[in-house]
Formats: sequence, C-alpha cells, structure tokens
Amino acid sequence: MKRADYTRVQEGFPQLANSPDESLIQMGYQRPGDGPRREVSASLLCNDATLLHFASDAIISVDTAMVIHSWNRAAERLYGWTRDEAIGCSLPELTGNRGDSDDLNTISRDLVEKGYWQGKVRERHRSGKPLVIWSSVSMLGHPDDGSAVGFVIVNRDITERERVDAGEREQRLLAEALRDTSAIINSSLKLSEILDRILICVERVIPYDAATIMLVEGDTSRVMHGRGFDAMGISQEELLGLRFPIAQFGNLIAMQNTRRPVLIADCRNDSRWLNVTETNWIQSYVGAPIQVDDEVIGVINVDSRVPNAFTESQAEALLAFANQAGIAIRNAQLFEALNIYAASLEERVAQRTAELERERAQLRTILDSISDGVVGEIFDRPPKQFINQALRRMIGDPAAEWSVDYLKPASMTIDEYTQHIYRILMYAQEHGVWRGEKPFHRPDGSEMDVMVTVTTVTNPDGLPIGAVTVIKDISQEKVLQDQKSLFVATASHELRTPITNLITRLYLLRRSPDHLSDHLTILDQTAERLRLLVENLLDYSRYERGAVPLYMEPVDVRGLIENVVLMQKAEAEKKAIHLEFAKSAEDMVLLLDPGRITQVVTNLVVNAINYTEPGGSVRVRLECAEQGDPKMTRIVVQDNGVGIPAEALPHLFQPFYRIADHSVGTGLGLSIAYEIVRLHGGDIHVESQPGEGSQFIVDLPIATAPLEDGDDHKV
Repeated sequence: MKRADYTRVQEGFPQLANSPDESLIQMGYQRPGDGPRREVSASLLCNDATLLHFASDAIISVDTAMVIHSWNRAAERLYGWTRDEAIGCSLPELTGNRGDSDDLNTISRDLVEKGYWQGKVRERHRSGKPLVIWSSVSMLGHPDDGSAVGFVIVNRDITERERVDAGEREQRLLAEALRDTSAIINSSLKLSEILDRILICVERVIPYDAATIMLVEGDTSRVMHGRGFDAMGISQEELLGLRFPIAQFGNLIAMQNTRRPVLIADCRNDSRWLNVTETNWIQSYVGAPIQVDDEVIGVINVDSRVPNAFTESQAEALLAFANQAGIAIRNAQLFEALNIYAASLEERVAQRTAELERERAQLRTILDSISDGVVGEIFDRPPKQFINQALRRMIGDPAAEWSVDYLKPASMTIDEYTQHIYRILMYAQEHGVWRGEKPFHRPDGSEMDVMVTVTTVTNPDGLPIGAVTVIKDISQEKVLQDQKSLFVATASHELRTPITNLITRLYLLRRSPDHLSDHLTILDQTAERLRLLVENLLDYSRYERGAVPLYMEPVDVRGLIENVVLMQKAEAEKKAIHLEFAKSAEDMVLLLDPGRITQVVTNLVVNAINYTEPGGSVRVRLECAEQGDPKMTRIVVQDNGVGIPAEALPHLFQPFYRIADHSVGTGLGLSIAYEIVRLHGGDIHVESQPGEGSQFIVDLPIATAPLEDGDDHKV
C-alpha cells in the first residue's frame, strides 16, 4: 500500500489506528534491550493490524496448537462468531474443518517446503450452514530463530461460486448427453438401435427404472422400444405388442394438446394416470411428446417405482431428448425413402437430380457430425473416396488420406492382408454387412482397438460398386467388457460348486433313500449356501451402486459391539477360542445405521473365529483413532490366527477374492463390509503377518452435532 493510501485509512479510522487488535500485536516478540526499535515495531504492527481488521477476506492468526489469536471483522461475518467469542478457541472446532490425513499431510508438506499452502476446504457457519472456502495458510516465524510459532490464515467464501459451478456441471452433463444423442442419431440408420441408445443417454441425465418410446398410430400409441421392463417381468416381445388408446390416458391427451411434457409426481393420486396390468408398479412418471414438422408422432415415457422421483427440470430435459428422437425417426424415414428412390433411380434420374444433391449434402453433414469414423469408397477409375472429420481425428492428422494399412495386423504380410480384405468384401456382399474388431495403427505409432463395420454399396442391378466402412473406438468398451466377463466368470464358478453338490446329493438320495435324514441335512446346507451367495451378490451390487439406503440414528457403539460379541460367544467356545470385548471407559454415540454396522462387525468377528486355531483368542476394542482426525471412532478386531500373506492384502476387499481355495464363505463378506463403511464416510483396512494373526481396523466419523430423540436420517 502506498504511503498516501495508508494516511487516508488512518485519517478515516483514527480510533482504530490508536487502538489496534491487541491479539495481532501479541503475536510479535520482544527481545531484551530492543528499546526504541520495539516501539517502532509495535507502531507498525498496530497500523498493519488496523488494515487487516478491515480486509474483505477473513484473516486469522493461530499458534501451532491451532488456538486463535486474532479474528478480524471479515472472519466474524464469514463464520458468525464474534472476535471475543473466537479468541482462545480451537480453529477446527469453530469452523468445523476436520480434514483428513491426506489433506493434513499435503498442507504440512507445502508449509515446510514452500512456507505457505493454498487450497479449497469445506467448513461451516455458526448456524451450521455449510461453507466452501478458498484458504491460504502461511507460516509465522519467530523473529530470533525463524522457528514456527503459528500460522496466518486468509479465507475467502466461494460457496456461491461452487453452487453456480455445480449448476453449470448439470447443464454440461445434459449438453454432453444431447451431443452424444445427436452423434448416435447420425451413426446408424437402424431405428431400433438408435431408440435404444437414446434411452441409454436419457438415463445419464434422468435416472429411471424403465422407459419406452411410443409412436402414434391413428388413435392409439404403440410401443416401439423400451428398457427396464425385463426386471418387471415383461419381455421385450410382450412390450412391443402393447397398444394404448390415447383417449383413455390423460397424460397422452395432455401431450397431444399442449405439445409439452407431463410430470406426474404420484401416479396413485393423479387423475391423468390410468393403471393397467403392465404399468401398475409405476408410482411416478414423466413423458415428453416427439414432434416432427409440428406434429406429435409419439412420446418418450420415463417411469419410476418410487413417488416424486422426477423434477420439472428433468421434464424439460426429456423434451430435448424427444426432439432428438424426432430427428432419429425422421432420418429413418428418410433412409427408407432413399431406398425406394434408389430402386427407381434409372427411371427418375432426370426429375430427381436436384433432390439427390440436397440429400447428398444432408448425408455429408450427418457423416461429418457423428463421432465414429466413416470412409466411403466408390470403385471407379480412379476410385472415389470420402472420409469424415471423426476419422481424420482418429488418424491424428486433419490432412491425412485414408489407407487400409491403418487396420493391417502386424502379423500379416501385404499379400495376406490383400486376400483378407477381399474376403471381407465378399462376405459383406453376400450377407449385407461384415463386422469385426481390429487394431488401429496411427501414424504416430500409437494403437487402439476399433470395431470395423463394412457395408457394400450396390447398383440397381445388385452389383457392388463401393463400400462404406464405419470405424468405432471400442478401447474403453473392451476394458469394461473384460471386467464384466471376469465378474460373471467368478460368480458362475462360485455358483457351480453348490449346484454340483445339489445334483450329487439328489443322485445319492435316489440311490440310498434310507439315509434320507443325512441327505436332507446336506441339501439344506447347500441350499442355504446358495441363498447366502445370491443375497451377497445382490447386496454387493446394490452397495457398489449406492442403491442401499442407510437409516442413520444415534447409536451406542459400545452396546452394539457387546451384542455382537455375545451372539458369537457360543461359536467361539465351540472352537475353544477366547472371545472378549475390551470395553472403553466412555460411551461413544455415533450417527450410523445400526443394522449395517452390526453386519460389518459380525463379519469381522466371524472371520477372526474361523481363521484362528483352537486355543487362540479374538479381541475386539473400541477406541479413538490415534492418528488423523481425533473425531474418528475406531473399532479393532484382532486375532492371533493364521494371518494373511503380504501379497493378498491389496486384494482382500475385492469381490470373490479368497486367500486359498479352502477358505470358507462366499468371498463377498469383506467386499460388502468395505462398501458399508465407505457409505458411512469411514475407512476399513487390515494389518497382518502370516502366523502372527490379523487385525481389522474400522474408522467411523463422529456426528458433528447430536440428533434429538426420534430423529431418523435416511441417506
């Protein structure tokens, strides 16, 4: 600040210039014998304190224990605490900024290496309102030896900006989904395929249980395509056979008349909704009319099993997808018209030349706007070739020409590859289309997996005159498919063993019916294992998708663990294992779902018993986490059993992972426990040495404010 500026501030606020924030002055240090220099430093610090007090950003100084020493007016406005209330308090307690170990490590490292740290943190106002803060932290050094005596923190409220950014992200998600829908429309002329992929894009913006696209045929609406109805017991064949008289359905009538979307928050209490057998499960609904040339030709319907599942903004978004569906249907109709046109091309060439040129221009625009690479070739002399912009981007050179060598496998010679291309064209000519996966070699040496679709172009006599090749990047799809295949293969393997046991036991039952009791016991055990495996598969899938609700309530964790230990005492005694709970000195009440956390602790205790030899011990402890945030509660299940090899530790919480083939259980218990703890905002990890036992550690956050009696939070 210039001297003149400083003088103006001093003249405008004389009372503050003469009595600055004493807490800021106290952060200085006087050495013996400083004399006048100390007075000058105090005067300068006094002036600085006055200016800092009126800064627009919250400026806070703390000592190394994070106890507040200064708190300016901007801090009072930001957090709602007055200066007198804040001085001497713990900064994390006032602002609600707990952080995690990774955040603290990053801040500490930057302060040591750079002397400052900047970043975004989430805190709260005195009223409990959440805040998003841009924070700058600088280290305050001792004037003698430079050692750290505290920190100066400058905070700025960016909560509103974050809210605006979130809205922009939602709009961007819709824009991306509509962009992908537009690309889908232009990537294929098969109407069923386009409609299916449109509904997939809709689900990215408007999550649903089921959805349909219907077309108007006279006074009825016919289902053209649908997704999600298999889960409701309705096959695709049954779905496509459904007809709905428009006059009987208020939602269809409204869309016909208004050309606007219809949102029904609760289908059971809305006169516009008519329940039929196939739709009696639907509790909330949103639909949008599909229009072509200002005529309603159909509707998109999105359904949910729960009431109030959709919003007005989602209804407007669905209308945008309906407009895209109208374009898709129009394009399909154009394609059908184009085939008719091609059949009569010789007779009508003179009259339709101008129209053909318009269609060509439209087709070129469509090809250039799709995301997949397209190359069209006409086998003239010289041959004519067209490639779209997406293919040029895939090649990596806007000016590059297409060459089939980009798809040549490294293992093939030129002659072999030439024969291979000839066989592809012959197959496409005979069957109409050829599809296959190929490696795509870019000029820069990089490579990706692509799906190649080759379609021949024929003249009116049916003779091939060219080919259209569509090249789609499937690298990411292959990765996802590999993951899906691995999961399915593992699940199939897990199911095969109990099913084989069932078949074997039924065979033995027929051969030796006199041992009926023994056979029935084994069959009951095998059926129970199958039931448990299927339930665990469903649970894991739900937890992984975050589809399982948590019913949060204040819970005495000590009492919860005591109940689990009491329930497992008998099982431990059967194996001569000592099971104990080391009770904590104080009650610990956490905000959690008691049923789910009981499931986690039970799983860990049962595992400890199963993998501990007779005569061993299993010990459960409840304590505060020793590292990281002190507001975390830690549950430790420790045994002196067989232990876990080091190479198995990173995979222990993966589904179906087992340390050895003889391991008991379904291989999903720890995966489910991991997902439950994660949904609670906590962490679970394991420490183990082979032959020395294991300890599983669960850290759960403590609620920032106690709930009143009767409160029930559903997450």
